[in-house]
Amino acid sequence: MTAWKQGMRQKDKTDRNNQMSQAAVQSQKSDDAWKAKHNALEAKDLAEKQQGWVEKEKLMETNITKKLDETKELEVKFKELQSENQQLEETLQNENQKMNQMEELIHH
Repeated sequence: MTAWKQGMRQKDKTDRNNQMSQAAVQSQKSDDAWKAKHNALEAKDLAEKQQGWVEKEKLMETNITKKLDETKELEVKFKELQSENQQLEETLQNENQKMNQMEELIHH
């Protein structure tokens, strides 16, 4: 084989290797781009979910605050009703005592 033929074969081999290397680099770049896009979409999805959780947490806090306020109002109302009930019981006892005294007077 002549040196020229050997040189041409070597050049063809080198050209093929270069093409394969370039194809591998392009493939890697494509894979990296896909991964970057995928990661960005995943990050966006997670951010949206987190925002939803934050909004849900705020709503829950608002609802809890409302329930606490309602509970405080009910406690005040309950104490008022207890006081009113106690007054009514005292009035009833007084009236019963008066009735008993009247009955005693009537029977004697």
